[in-house]
Amino acid sequence: AAPIRRPTTTMERIRLPGPILIIKAHSQRGAGDPCDLACYPFGQRKVLSTDQAGRNFLYDADTRDVAAMPKFHKHKLRRCLSLFVPSGGDGEGDDREGGGGGSLYLMVRELREVKRYKIEVGQPSMDFEVLFYGNGRTTSHCKRLRLPPFVLEPIHQNEYSEIRSYAVVGRGSHICVSVDGRGTYALDTARYTWS
Repeated sequence: AAPIRRPTTTMERIRLPGPILIIKAHSQRGAGDPCDLACYPFGQRKVLSTDQAGRNFLYDADTRDVAAMPKFHKHKLRRCLSLFVPSGGDGEGDDREGGGGGSLYLMVRELREVKRYKIEVGQPSMDFEVLFYGNGRTTSHCKRLRLPPFVLEPIHQNEYSEIRSYAVVGRGSHICVSVDGRGTYALDTARYTWS
């Protein structure tokens, strides 16, 4: 009779390659001060990293390049929604060719009621910004946008309205956000108006 072969109980060891890139936050004041970092998808093979000072860097996984990007008006870290819309909104242009151009929309997910006397209706907010990149017509820059209309509706004192779901629709022509008890709002990405 043939000898019984017992299965091996050890696994072959493999060595992972060294890191290609290490991204970490840098303190503004010095060692020991709090620092934070957030990363957001920026197209198919790019990642935008931002720190507590609003500094932005774009990493391209295909070329392994890192590029400095414009600063946000206000740092965008925890609890932000992020939506990437390719250049042109129709999937053509830079993104189709692998360039990854487009716009990254970042909004704080928990929005407080805005008192009408503190902000004029329709004024841009630092809680909602868009970063434009590589669209071939302008240089990269950040722009503050208007918040959805529900922030002007009265709510209970110290209560936050949290955006529970969000999506890019119409091939990038609109961004939709939904808030419990408030409804769904759509931002026209060409005119920057809410409905």
